Amino acid sequence: MAKKETIRVRFAPSPTGMLHLGNVRTALMNYLFAKKQNGDFVLRIEDTDPNRIFDKDGAQIIKDLLWFGLDYNEGPNKDGAYAPYIQSQRAKIYQEKLNELIEKNLVYRCFCTQEELDAKRKRQIALKLPPRYDRQCAQLSAAEIKEKLDAKKPFIWRMKLDPNKKIIINDLAHGTITFNLKHFSDFPLTRQNGTFTFMFANFVDDMIMNMSHVLRGEDHLSNTAGQAALYQAFNVPLPVFWHLPIICNTTGKKLSKRDFGFALDDLRTAGYLPEALVNYLAIIGG
Repeated sequence: MAKKETIRVRFAPSPTGMLHLGNVRTALMNYLFAKKQNGDFVLRIEDTDPNRIFDKDGAQIIKDLLWFGLDYNEGPNKDGAYAPYIQSQRAKIYQEKLNELIEKNLVYRCFCTQEELDAKRKRQIALKLPPRYDRQCAQLSAAEIKEKLDAKKPFIWRMKLDPNKKIIINDLAHGTITFNLKHFSDFPLTRQNGTFTFMFANFVDDMIMNMSHVLRGEDHLSNTAGQAALYQAFNVPLPVFWHLPIICNTTGKKLSKRDFGFALDDLRTAGYLPEALVNYLAIIGG
């Protein structure tokens, strides 16, 4: 894997709805950061959940970015060293990286059903305990695992975090952040249908595509502990993070694709010019 000598950032939207101003602000910050540093701005479509696809292959996302003048150096419909840039086409890569973790004994099969997980969570909340997975399946013997596999019981793969470990990241907005892994759950890497979770696919792509910086919304800050643990599992240097403040709607909640008046279609229909919107988003900054 090449060294991160070139500044490389990415905008990685999920095609589960129309872009809104919050998404565009994240894309703009990445675009401007790349331009200022003479780096690469990469577009990656994160469609790992087939049940929620709204915009196949991100076709509308691409049109919207180009409407704003945010052209990308690498991504769908463009040549690039790390193609394909659509996650549903990268399952083989994710499986290879999962196999490496399996060989290192850093993951384990979890056979708990959603109903069982919900019951555990409710019990923990009732006892005023932090709701996190109790690692029940990490304690299964080889014989117990074989019995469940022979019975064809569905399972997912979970990352095995070291509760005695602390992880430090560098964030351009928050400075040095320390995560104590005893406060985090062993998170899923796969779903029962065999697809890969956002957490894992997002990490694998950032690692393989040599992202030097990760600029994204502050709502992803808690994800960073698990993804940083994955970087360490592969003995790869972490990127520099920049978790941007969240744009809120009129009620003070995180802007959603369902908030009327903030989706790009609403703004276009209202007659807003892309230059005006870009200027506004650049002024409120990061």
